[in-house]
Amino acid sequence: MDRAGVVTFGADVHVARDLTSPAPLPHLEPAVDGWGTNIGLALQRAADLLPADGDRRIVLLSDGADTSTATHAVTHALRETGVAVDTVRSEEHTSELQSLRHL
Repeated sequence: MDRAGVVTFGADVHVARDLTSPAPLPHLEPAVDGWGTNIGLALQRAADLLPADGDRRIVLLSDGADTSTATHAVTHALRETGVAVDTVRSEEHTSELQSLRHL
């Protein structure tokens, strides 16, 4: 069974929906500090939500302006443990967020 969680991030990270939530995605309000883009911490927090086995995938929606110093190490560790990371780089994610509401 496929499941989806949502981690929002800026300078900090917030789990908006974990993998156990069966309900549709709630309206996403900015709940993070927008003065940074901590991709490394966001990927780590998302990975922490994933089960230990099976197909594991993270879809990253970001402007790509990473302010984290840990992203390279985190992505390397994810790759080593078999977690796939798909990225969508965009200045405006409105259409992607609309699609995620149906998860």
